[in-house]
Amino acid sequence: MPSFRRAAQQQQAYFRNTSETISSEARAPDDDMGRRHGHLLALRCEADNLYPTVRAEERAVRFFRERKIKWWRNPKSGDPPGEGPTRNMTSSQIACVNFLLPLVEITGALTACLRLAGRDEKIHENVCRY
Repeated sequence: MPSFRRAAQQQQAYFRNTSETISSEARAPDDDMGRRHGHLLALRCEADNLYPTVRAEERAVRFFRERKIKWWRNPKSGDPPGEGPTRNMTSSQIACVNFLLPLVEITGALTACLRLAGRDEKIHENVCRY
């Protein structure tokens, strides 16, 4: 049985190759790192890692820039220096941005989501521990 990390990489490689939200250019890395690892997008296509509505009009990029939030980037994934999202499709930051950023625009949605999570005693215990 593959580790969680390996399973996530395999799932994201499948998503990269089959999703209509990923451009054909992003699916075809031309660097050695990207060709060897299916969960990495092509260089210069890092924005494809963002859900289309979050990617549109650079919503996420602008949100981060205006608040001086750093994007997680990792040279081990072949991310070039600079700003913007990572090409690594298993990034937890990308997962959070894709899930949470759309909720920012819906009054009360984020609070309601967190409140629901707080009703689960196990989640509540784990969150309170940190």
